[in-house]
Amino acid sequence: MKFPCNISVCRNAYVHALGAALLLGTLSMLFAEVFSGASRMWFLDVGALILAFPLYLGHALFFLWIALNTGRIKVEQLYLFGVLFGLYESWITKVLWAGYLDQNGPGFGYVFGMAVPETLILVFFWHPFLAFMVPLLVYEVFSGKSLASHEKVLVKTRKRTLLLALFCVLTGVFIANGNGLNPGYVMFSLGGTLVVVLMLSGFARIRDVLSFNYAKKWFVLLFVYLLVLYVLSFFIIRPDKIPKVLSPYLSVILLYALAGFLLYITPGTELKVTSLSTQHYSRLDVCIFCAMALCSALVFCFILRITVIPLLFFYLALCLIGPAVFLFVLYRIFAGRKTCVTRA
Repeated sequence: MKFPCNISVCRNAYVHALGAALLLGTLSMLFAEVFSGASRMWFLDVGALILAFPLYLGHALFFLWIALNTGRIKVEQLYLFGVLFGLYESWITKVLWAGYLDQNGPGFGYVFGMAVPETLILVFFWHPFLAFMVPLLVYEVFSGKSLASHEKVLVKTRKRTLLLALFCVLTGVFIANGNGLNPGYVMFSLGGTLVVVLMLSGFARIRDVLSFNYAKKWFVLLFVYLLVLYVLSFFIIRPDKIPKVLSPYLSVILLYALAGFLLYITPGTELKVTSLSTQHYSRLDVCIFCAMALCSALVFCFILRITVIPLLFFYLALCLIGPAVFLFVLYRIFAGRKTCVTRA
């Protein structure tokens, strides 16, 4: 009589694991794709469900597994994993080599075969934060538990709240622009994704972030999936944009090597989970920030019909913020190593 019970327990465990993974992937889609205006109502788009969603989910699980297994889960290290994440925009979408899909070329030209603004924004800011770090931190907020090294980041302070609110308001310009300045699309795209997130958020209460430290066999399958995805996408998606010279490939490989080296020289830390309190951000706070982005996007649907200055301002600002963040991470890493050497 115990055998059916064990089957039921295993079935529930798999359901919970799947639900938690879907939540993480949906959060990655929300902040990386919906907040950028790149995906309209992706949850109803067969192409997005077949390609974009598994792409974000696969990368998030892949790099999170490595982070957990190596203990490299500090904020600076997660940022570097996010840089590696963002480099898919070269091999798969060719954006780092040829500009966005709806454009004829990069915004400001090339440097060593790399599209300048696209690389500065996507590799050094957008994907590290919005495709990887923020989804993970929000997942921890939903679970009510976080890794000890993330606990301070999730403490609610006035300065942090103001910065997050400002970013959500400014992000509204991307959401509005990506949805064709259509308020209906904005509400359905962002609002619909939030509904999906809230429907899945209960799984975070059952499985904390350490649950993503899957058995090695699942990681191998994930690696095989990503390898196939990269190879097929390289030849199928925008094949006319495949570089004919060596410099774009060398530049991407150099970025992989740089991020990998920085991760290698930073030590891992013990994985400890702590419970979040009322001093930390909550599920309600996440909803409020998203509501701010939604209201801002609705307003920008009308402002951008008059002037595109807000769009250009935020775009150019991110071109500066991205490399500035990367340099700050470099400073934190080498300053920390110097401190360790001094103490030794």
